[in-house]
Order: sequence, then structure tokens, then C-alpha cells
Amino acid sequence: AAIPPHGETVRFTFTPWDQQQPLPGPADLIVGLAPAARLRAGTGLLPALSAALAPGGALLLAEPLPARAWTFASGQDESWWNGPGAGPALPTAEAWETALATLAEPQAKSLASAPWPALLLAARKQEEAAEAPAPSTTPIRLFADAASTPLAEALESALTTAGAPVTRATLGDSVAPRTLKGGKVIALLAPDATALPATLATLTTLAETARGAAAGFTLVLPGGEADAALALGRVLANEMPELKPHRISLATGLAPEEAAARLLPELLGTAAEPEPELHLTATARLAPRIVPGPAPA
Repeated sequence: AAIPPHGETVRFTFTPWDQQQPLPGPADLIVGLAPAARLRAGTGLLPALSAALAPGGALLLAEPLPARAWTFASGQDESWWNGPGAGPALPTAEAWETALATLAEPQAKSLASAPWPALLLAARKQEEAAEAPAPSTTPIRLFADAASTPLAEALESALTTAGAPVTRATLGDSVAPRTLKGGKVIALLAPDATALPATLATLTTLAETARGAAAGFTLVLPGGEADAALALGRVLANEMPELKPHRISLATGLAPEEAAARLLPELLGTAAEPEPELHLTATARLAPRIVPGPAPA
């Protein structure tokens, strides 16, 4: 058999199968053209195929149904009636549906284009349940200005529910570096234009205190003069690379509980792809990227 066009991006294997051995795998997709009929295995072939599927993998088979033509051609072969499977080589539609019920999303559809009665069988292997992440044991110090208090309360509750040890304080409170040792610092601020200079100065002081002590520093911007605070966060990332400050801005209109839920994987380090800077909306996780473009005219 030849590898189809464009197959360079897909891994193919052509391997003879000894029925006494497991099928090679795991496979994301198994496609078969009457394998159960040709092997006289009937529905007894499904366990071997299922074992070769990766979790979430798909099975697609075209299998003939009992018909006079098949009985005429193969009916004198004893294995046609008493093969290695639990039943006849050509199970009925009901038998296939019952056997497929052990897999996820089973479907058995009539294959109208076949030259004889046949079924198109499809199913998936059940996804393995993801293990719940272990509760974070890293202490978290949560600092918030007055405008961010509702989000701070919701976030404190969400982090506590997730098993993280949290201490909440007001942004601007006096903090000793030793109290931040080995912990994560999260600063929530949404200053208006009047409070902006003082808030940015306070944030800089907090970053200086956390520098060399905290294990992480995250700036969360739920609103207010977010652009200016975000710009300061980028400056801190350049000036204090060892602090590795993360910057997360939030879309306007997010309720505190909804915003806390969106922030939780980012703050606990369980996000699939951590980013130094993000903008979170109700349905999107946006990260800035530099994309090559045409030269200016």
C-alpha cells in the first residue's frame, strides 16, 4: 500500500497482524473494511480494536450484514458459523449495536452504497478521566486596592476552595520581605485617573519588596486605568527579570465570580500554556504576539 498524498504530516504504519498478539497501538483512528467478516470474528473483534485505540480515539468499520450472497459463498465453511468470535461471522445490526455499547458515541448506520446489506459502524474510546491537580501549597499574598475589593473577595474564595493558602491585604499596607518569602504575590488594582500616580508608586514599592523574596508576582487589572498599569508591569518585567512579573488584564463587564474563575488556572499555574501577559474575556484567552507583516509603503 502507498502512503496517500500529503501523508508526510501523518504517521502511517502497515503491519501484518498476528491475531494471537495485540494490535499495535495506540492509534487515534482505526479504519476497517469488513475486518470482522474476513477474520470470521464477528463482534468478537471489537475488544482487540478497542484495546489498540488511544483514549478518545475513533473506530470506523464497514461490515456486511447477513445476506444470501455471503451464505452461498461461505456458508459451507464451518468457521463461518462457529468462528473465534462469540457469534457468527456476520452479526445482525442489533448484535453490532449491543457490542458497540461498550464504547463511547456508538453509531450503526445502514451503508446504502454497498453492493449488499452492510453497516457503517463508528465509536470512540472513552477519554481517560484527568487527574485533579493537587492543591497548591505555595502561600499566596493577595493585595488589592479599594476598587478591586469585590474581585479580591471572589478570588480569595476561589483560591481557598482550590486548596491554596491565601492571605489578603490592602495594596499599600506595610509589608516585610520575609513575609513574602517563597510565596506568590498577586496585586489587583483598578485605579482611576486621580489615584493612578499613587497606585503605580505603591505597586513599584510592592515589586521591590517582593524582589528576591517572592516565588512569583502577578499583576491583575480588572479595570480603571489599566493601560498605564499594564505599561508599568512591562517596565517591571524588564527592570526586574528575576521577579518574572505576569500581567493579566480583564475584559470589562466580567462579574467578580466569573473573573475569579477565569483567573484561577493562571494563578495556580495549571494553565496549559502559561503566558507572561494575557487579556481574559468571558470566552477568550488572548496573548500578544508579534506577527511579521508587509513593509510600510
